[in-house]
Amino acid sequence: MANIELLRDVLPKLSERDRKFGQDLIDNYNRWGSLTARQEPWVDKLITRAITPKQAPVNLGAMSKVIALFEQTSKRGNSAAVVLRQIDGLPDDIRINRAGANARVPGSFNVSTNERYGENLWFGRILENGDFQPSNHPTPPALLPLMRKFVADPIGEAIANGKLTSRCCFCRLPLEDGRSLAMGYGPKCAKTWKLPWGKIKQPEVFECQ
Repeated sequence: MANIELLRDVLPKLSERDRKFGQDLIDNYNRWGSLTARQEPWVDKLITRAITPKQAPVNLGAMSKVIALFEQTSKRGNSAAVVLRQIDGLPDDIRINRAGANARVPGSFNVSTNERYGENLWFGRILENGDFQPSNHPTPPALLPLMRKFVADPIGEAIANGKLTSRCCFCRLPLEDGRSLAMGYGPKCAKTWKLPWGKIKQPEVFECQ
């Protein structure tokens, strides 16, 4: 596996955490002669992190509304997330979740694609002061404008995305009830995030004559 040798060469350019992970991959390959299907993609990911120039932080604005939204949810840890629409050039939607107490930067907000861990693309984190710290993965041009809109009006942007995609902006399940379609999220997530739902009337449906 030629990329293992390249990973070995770029190892010193990685952060301490990534360097340890990269060395574990190399050790496993040397011991077993191959990597598992879940391990293999990380070789190229780590190489990309090592050779991609560092991107400067960008301030997205005051985070008070985003923090307030996440603090009112009954969910905790990575399970509490807002999912926004897929943007050009990405394989999946954008997921925003708050880092827990044991994370590298507790209280920050991770921005990634909405795929399962290990297959998702992590674009970086938004700090509580509004600074977006990019990862080593190139930031898609459409991502920062979307994040600015979300930071300025997190509930409004989440609802707009739910209506646009006909999927709940929190759990991404299809919205089928008229009230859910009108709100951009379903009754269960409304309760979880302490948002209004039941008082919205279901739109009338008229059949063509």
